[in-house]
Amino acid sequence: MRLEACFLKLISDLSQWVSMMSCQLFLGLFYTVNHTWPITATMPTKQYTSVPKHESEARMDTHCAEHVLERPTLTSETPISYRSADFQVFRTFLAVLVILVTSSIFFILGRYSIGQEECGTRLSTWSPALQAVRYHQVTFPAAFTAQSVYRGTPTPELDAAWQKLVHLGAGSLRIHKAHLPLLNKSHKADSLLMFDDGTGDIQVMLEVFHQLHCLNELRKKTWPGYYPEVEEKHRLVDRVHTDHCIEILRIALMCFADVTPVTADLVDWRGGLPTPDFSTLHTCRDFDRIYDYVQDNAEAWVWA
Repeated sequence: MRLEACFLKLISDLSQWVSMMSCQLFLGLFYTVNHTWPITATMPTKQYTSVPKHESEARMDTHCAEHVLERPTLTSETPISYRSADFQVFRTFLAVLVILVTSSIFFILGRYSIGQEECGTRLSTWSPALQAVRYHQVTFPAAFTAQSVYRGTPTPELDAAWQKLVHLGAGSLRIHKAHLPLLNKSHKADSLLMFDDGTGDIQVMLEVFHQLHCLNELRKKTWPGYYPEVEEKHRLVDRVHTDHCIEILRIALMCFADVTPVTADLVDWRGGLPTPDFSTLHTCRDFDRIYDYVQDNAEAWVWA
């Protein structure tokens, strides 16, 4: 699952916010410069009074040096670039603005900082099992001849592995009727399979196990001699059931539309021709956690 979609709104909101704050900052600086920080002001100048030398010496003796210079007086003749009091106001304004901008950035980032699980929840149809979903990266063990417990000639061990998946998928989880709008099932509220405990709660299974069931049925169809009961059990509806399973898997594959790039190796055994390398890196839901969730929470086994 691509997490980039979860952050598109963050990028959009941040762009709008930066534009707004830039405008406000410009207006604030313009106002401050023109109203709080005058270009010209007055400064003190020193004026002196000439006295005879002998009188000056006498005054130094009697009144000390404090009267040698007269106190400064203000005139408007000498301009300066700022007044210290107004500069303090401007500096305070800038400090408050920096704090405001920094706090806003952290608020927005905190609001939109979400993990893989929350992002996956937002991109998924509601399910009681979403609480069990975790993500991890896996390189598919999908070499052309790779072996697994689910692949190969039918054996009791292989059948047991598949049956474990299919049987678990038959377990029913409990949801409340209030959740039906999230599944677009409100119009069927009175005709759905419910638990018989008087709660009116709805029984559900998880789609992944239905898909695995269909895949297992198709697998068996490729070994008709080993699974004769398949043809006997579904003789009248076998074709319809098979077509249904093919269609449901097609829908699921096209819905999730895996866009992981597949490279190709140039191999000697094909005369240097390219051979796709299906051992591709994926971000997967941890299936074991989902399996354990169903095993721990299933309350009925009526869908087998």
